Amino acid sequence: MTGTMRIERLLPCAPQELWARLIENAEATDRGAVLRLEPTCALKETTGTITRYQSPTLLECRSGERLLRWELLPRADGMTLLVFTVSP
Repeated sequence: MTGTMRIERLLPCAPQELWARLIENAEATDRGAVLRLEPTCALKETTGTITRYQSPTLLECRSGERLLRWELLPRADGMTLLVFTVSP
């Protein structure tokens, strides 16, 4: 991967609700806090080591060479702007 990918989505739920779904697969291990990432499309299940955690607005983890970041920004009417970035 040569550049950063950024995806923004406005979702019809409060940040706290989205946060709970995001971290439901997190666990403490001897390697630190780990997030199990569910498989999508052709990707297999993988794990990432949590590097930043600011409940309920920011989660960042390293999975192999990639840095994955979820930002949850509250919007009007109980909506949340999800900003997801993947950096090499």
